[in-house]
Amino acid sequence: MSSSTSPPPVIRLLLDARTSFPYPATPTRQPVSIWSSHPSTRSALSLLPSAEQTRVTKYYFPKDAALSLASFLLKHLGIVRCAQISWADSTIRQEKTTQNGKPYYEKGGLEFNVSHHGEAAVLIATSQQNVKVGIDLVQVDMEKDLKSVRSQGWTAYVTIFKEVFSDIEVRTILLSIPGAGAPMTDQTIVKGLRCFYAHWALKEAYFKMTGDALLADWLQQLEFGGVEPPAPADRDILIDDKWAWGTVSTATATLRGKNVEGVYLELRALGEHYMVATAVEGTAELPTFEKVEVEKDIMPLAKA
Repeated sequence: MSSSTSPPPVIRLLLDARTSFPYPATPTRQPVSIWSSHPSTRSALSLLPSAEQTRVTKYYFPKDAALSLASFLLKHLGIVRCAQISWADSTIRQEKTTQNGKPYYEKGGLEFNVSHHGEAAVLIATSQQNVKVGIDLVQVDMEKDLKSVRSQGWTAYVTIFKEVFSDIEVRTILLSIPGAGAPMTDQTIVKGLRCFYAHWALKEAYFKMTGDALLADWLQQLEFGGVEPPAPADRDILIDDKWAWGTVSTATATLRGKNVEGVYLELRALGEHYMVATAVEGTAELPTFEKVEVEKDIMPLAKA
């Protein structure tokens, strides 16, 4: 693939794994081998190198395999578009420095990061020099999360993660639900969970941008300010498009008590219960997300 046009500075992509590679709505013992025999899934798998196909089909649950497949496809698509090369040349390598080393394009020259949760996967990629990117997709699980909060209590639920958040962040998250004596309705719990996940996603995106893990020794010293969990789109819009974008908010960060400069932090609501956090160092010019379809956007490039 070659082009006389310049590659896009930054791209952000979204792929619906559930629709693209159908799997049962609830965890099932259905073998991944049955899931992978579905025509659309089999066709998409064939676009990956054999080693990546093996990594996808090693999962026990079809849902996990579908998310892995979506992530691999987005990585290759991001490389093809940013490096302006053919699909066959979009070789992905894995850093050996950690057990789950950061993936990278074999020939260098670009940065990309991917995240998946629930039923979708997202990617951010750039070919700009001196630009670093990180992204994280989170979902409020309306069954699992609400059940956990009701059984443990809000304080216990949040303080489980006190090693991830600073004291100020823990206090901010705790106060997002009314204090003692106030009833905990589903609505108030979801409000608190959206605050929790907003902070979590920002922290994940930042650490993925830097290449560090959540085990970094400065984890609690990274604090976010001005965090406003973005609101979902109106319900009438979501009826027609479950992946409709909601509002967008930005945040600031301090590290070891000093303001972090030159890093753009964004939160964007997706669907009814998802949020995407983006962390970018070196530019604040971010495009809107593109909703990718396998047949329309990936197959033509892969088979060109």
